[in-house]
Amino acid sequence: MDMALIEFVAKQLPAVNEAEFSSEKPSIALDILDADKGEIEVVLGEAKLRHTLRPINELYATKPEPRFVDAGSNVYLPMVMAIEQTILTYYDSNPGLTDGTVQMALDRLAIDPGAHPILDELCQSIQMRIRISLSLDEFTKREVVAVLRKISKSVQRHSKLSGHRGYLEFIVKFNAGNFNQIEPWE
Repeated sequence: MDMALIEFVAKQLPAVNEAEFSSEKPSIALDILDADKGEIEVVLGEAKLRHTLRPINELYATKPEPRFVDAGSNVYLPMVMAIEQTILTYYDSNPGLTDGTVQMALDRLAIDPGAHPILDELCQSIQMRIRISLSLDEFTKREVVAVLRKISKSVQRHSKLSGHRGYLEFIVKFNAGNFNQIEPWE
């Protein structure tokens, strides 16, 4: 976890929560300024923070690695949703994307989530989301890998059932109402 980022968010949440109950809509955003360097800007209400995320390998939880990871558990839902939102955002701007490309990116990252994905924008985008998730929550490397493999298996299953964009069409339909309530992160 990244305590500087956690402290900033915790300090600003009371003001953001107060704005939710007033007539004004709170401003909540996370902009990725430079994915290679891990530079982000967090906006919570009136407060802004420019921050450089630590590399993935420095963000893994220091707790003992679990022997078994149930990647379907609600504990991992924020990371699953973040990765799927990243895939949706990428698909929106790259309509030629196929399930095969998504699965290759997920499988590549499952080997080593902290590896530098050369010239693969989708891998870089997913990796940045993982960095953000690890900055805000405690997950071990084994847990991150299990989540990536779970999503990869979902891609494989939906692709077999519905063709080369079966997974992408599934998450578009499934998440159509869910992500409209979340402020865009990029």
